[in-house]
Formats: sequence, structure tokens, C-alpha cells
Amino acid sequence: MKNILYRNSVFIILLSTTFILITSYGQTKEVIIPKIPTELKAYYENLCIAELELKNNNFSKALELGINAEKHWKPTYELVELKIHCYIGMHRIEKAKEFMVYEMEKFNVHDYYFISPYYGIKKDNEITKYLHDKEMEIQNKIPKEKMDLKAQWDQIDYCFSLLSNSYFLFPELLDSNTIIKLKNKYKNHDNSFIEDDCIIKPIEDIIKKVGFPDRTNICSNTTKRDLIFIRFPIKNKDILLDSALVQGKIHPYYYAYIYDRCFITNFYGTKMTKNETSGRICFDFIPDVKNVDKRRKSIGLPPLFLSYSESEFSTEYKQLQPNKK
Repeated sequence: MKNILYRNSVFIILLSTTFILITSYGQTKEVIIPKIPTELKAYYENLCIAELELKNNNFSKALELGINAEKHWKPTYELVELKIHCYIGMHRIEKAKEFMVYEMEKFNVHDYYFISPYYGIKKDNEITKYLHDKEMEIQNKIPKEKMDLKAQWDQIDYCFSLLSNSYFLFPELLDSNTIIKLKNKYKNHDNSFIEDDCIIKPIEDIIKKVGFPDRTNICSNTTKRDLIFIRFPIKNKDILLDSALVQGKIHPYYYAYIYDRCFITNFYGTKMTKNETSGRICFDFIPDVKNVDKRRKSIGLPPLFLSYSESEFSTEYKQLQPNKK
């Protein structure tokens, strides 16, 4: 049977790939998974378990795992974020403030003086002023060229969010006739606007300049970035994502989230649907479910049985994991 390969062949060779055989609906396909560096994989294995511990408010354990992750790879935004939550949970506010400033310096985090209550810090004029002054100090040191690119990407974040009409509020990116045209398409639920050059070009122009948009260059909202990558036909999307993964520029969960919606549906098991009748949230069909945890492990993610509630699993997956721990 003819094998179907996913990925650019030159890029595959450079990355030293892994082949995993999956069977779905009677079809056999050979799928190429990027092979991430061993140390980066160990980093994410520790970080992902730390994030699960944090969800259960096990702050000390989560922090211990986070510190261990840092022994394998330089800290990413998600690790610093985890440390902030852990230190606040442990009532070590000064330490949390230290990492908040580090986030502003390294990962395009801003408006701390406004969002600090989100972290569990009560309104405190001293903390508010401290964070505001630090942010102004950091912003003043950023080169103008980077600030301009970041501003353009932030506008795209808002303009092209498909959750609202907010992208019609920024005429500086699109001329008035284009705005009217897109607005009419949007009102008529015509999704063909996502393929218009006037939508794609600003995105691709920025990507040409900075590469994959991440927290270290221009991106300050990874959720909106992921929506952009899912909904728009960006050139070489697969290559951009794979390259970002092996360089540690995207958390493996967000990589899997995008992959499951753009390439092979639910390949890594991140898609779930609410049953309107029962109200239960369950996983969508997972191809070759017996190997889904192996696929997740290959990119640094924990198995599904550690990440989700048992009630969400399919019967087939439950039978594969009879003793959930």
C-alpha cells in the first residue's frame, strides 16, 4: 500500500524524524513526528507533571518539578508562570514579584499592575506601583523596530480573532473597502474571507521577519496566536510548527492542540465535545488510540490518564488503562 507522508521531505531529514504507523477507518498511513532533543523532552516531561500538580494546589511539589525541569533546558514562559503561581500559593510574594519582572523582561508580559489580582495578589498600591514602574523601565529599553513589529502583531491578534468583530476596528491595517467586504462575508457566515490575501499577507510578512511568533519575540497572547494558526492557511504552517517544537518555542500541548485541528484530527488527543443530551464532555474519536500515549510521550506530553478525568475517556481507552494512578 502506498505510504502517505506528512511533512516537507528536506525538513524531515534535518529533524531526524520518528515514524509511527496509525490505522484509521481502514487506511494505513505513515506519519512523521518531529524528534525533539532529549533534554527538551525531559524538560517538558517535568514541566507538564508540575502543571498537573499546580492544578491540585500542590505548590511545593509543582515548584520542585519546575526547578528540576530547568536543569534540562532554559526556562520557557510556562515555567516562569508556574513559578509565579507556586510562590504566591506559598505566600512568598517577594519571590513572585521577582519572576513577574523576569516575565516582563523575557516574555512580552505586560499590564501586571492591572492583572496582578489574577495571581491571587490583593490590590496593593505598593505592588501596583512597583510593577508599573518596572514595566515602564523595561518598555523603554526595547528597540523601536521590535516594538513596531510587536504592535503590528498585537493588532493582528485583535483584528483577526474570530471570536468577535474586533478586527474591523483597526482600519490602519485594512482599507475601508476591504473592511466592508470582509464584514459582509462575516455577517453571512462566509468563511472564505480567511483565504483573502489582505488577511494572510500581514501575518506572513511578520512571520518572515521574526519566524514563529512566540513569547521571546513578539507574541504576548499565545491563545490568539493558536487561533490564527488553526484558522488561517499560513504558508508552510507544518514546518513552522515542527521547527518551533524542536526549538522549545511552543509548549507541546499547544503544538498538539494546533496539530489535532489542522492535520490529523485528534492525533494527540486534545479534542473533546460536550454531549448535548447527557451534558458529559468526552473525547472525540482518537485514531489508533492504543498508541496515543506513545505519541504524546514522543513530544514530551504526559499520558491522557494523568491529564484528564476518567469520565471523559472512551471505552476503548479505559480498557487500555484499567488501573489509573
